[in-house]
Amino acid sequence: TGATAPVDTTTLVPLAGSAVIDQAQASPSAASAYPVNYQLSTSYVGTARTANGAAADLGAIEK
Repeated sequence: TGATAPVDTTTLVPLAGSAVIDQAQASPSAASAYPVNYQLSTSYVGTARTANGAAADLGAIEK
């Protein structure tokens, strides 16, 4: 929530200090068979996803 987007609206990359950085939580058991292994690149191409930091970022792209 807030007056500004937590991501760059052109690239979908989380902004520095954004509330979405490192906020992902473990999936519920019903979704554990469907891990998030891919993300969009800044060119909107699917790429392997790895967490950078304490946890994955929320959204389409890991910062």
